Amino acid sequence: MPTKVPKKWKGTCEVGQNFNSSLCNAKLIGASYFGYASGIAKGVAPRAGLAIYKVSWDEGSYSSDALTAGNKGSSGNEIIRNGYPWVLTVTAGTVDRWFAGTLALENGISITGTSIACPHATGVAALLKGAHPEWSPTAIESAMMTTADTYDNTHSPIKEDTKKKSIASPLAMGSGQIRPNQALDPGLIYDATPQDYVNLLCSMNLDEKQIMGITRSRNYNCSNPSSDFNYPAFVVSSCDNRTSIVQNFKRIVTNVGEGATTYEANVTLPEGSTVIVSPTKLIFRNKYEKQSYAVTISFKGNNNGEVSFGDLIWEEENGNHTVRSPIVISPTHVC
Repeated sequence: MPTKVPKKWKGTCEVGQNFNSSLCNAKLIGASYFGYASGIAKGVAPRAGLAIYKVSWDEGSYSSDALTAGNKGSSGNEIIRNGYPWVLTVTAGTVDRWFAGTLALENGISITGTSIACPHATGVAALLKGAHPEWSPTAIESAMMTTADTYDNTHSPIKEDTKKKSIASPLAMGSGQIRPNQALDPGLIYDATPQDYVNLLCSMNLDEKQIMGITRSRNYNCSNPSSDFNYPAFVVSSCDNRTSIVQNFKRIVTNVGEGATTYEANVTLPEGSTVIVSPTKLIFRNKYEKQSYAVTISFKGNNNGEVSFGDLIWEEENGNHTVRSPIVISPTHVC
């Protein structure tokens, strides 16, 4: 908790309905309003300290730095792509109200829109770290992803946008809407070590200088490069969506539930594909026990040239947990 207002703070504490300037303090150092969405605003992790990493510069931003957030939620022509599993990519969620604000610039151009999806996701991550201080950042990301909801507040599948009415693919919405309460108790997590990340970097044909720029260390070993990262999603890239392709994955999950339990695999197939999971049951005898499984995805092609998707869900036999991973087959057009 801050003890005083920073001297460099130049903002104000505006007086509003049922609020006067004396209510500002060392924690709430400024207050203003725009006039929309009356009600109660709640913070996510009020005692968290934030370390912010700058990614945008005068010369632009770099893919190795960027944490991308959109302004308008999922959209058919605005697909966020992120090839780096240590980055949590977010986009603004769609709500059932529209808040329009216009800012007129000196050159006559007007801009609108806002997004607080990034601090929302960061706040949830902070809460998870507080509840589970032993979890790694990878485990926290896994919990947020595998418990996310693919349905909206009308209990219908999340759509690409309000006009097309087509179901959003994982390339448009990621794993889905974050559900903080479920993420606190995900059942299983996908974890990784620093060396696992290095193995991924080594598989990307990066030179020593480039790897050093990311890891900030020379204490790494490229003797076992692997692009098959222990990530709670499966992506198959197809050259033209008509060529057959077979891809194998290996995953390791850790039981973070209470005691002995059993999970069974349930697969929804992407169009034009077959998916084999082995084994189809994971039996855990203890908390923090690890089990591995393999997935083979065979894609036979389809004629529409579009992204096809499904999922793999590990369902606990007692019904307490479901652990979902998207499966995506995406045409790259680059081979």
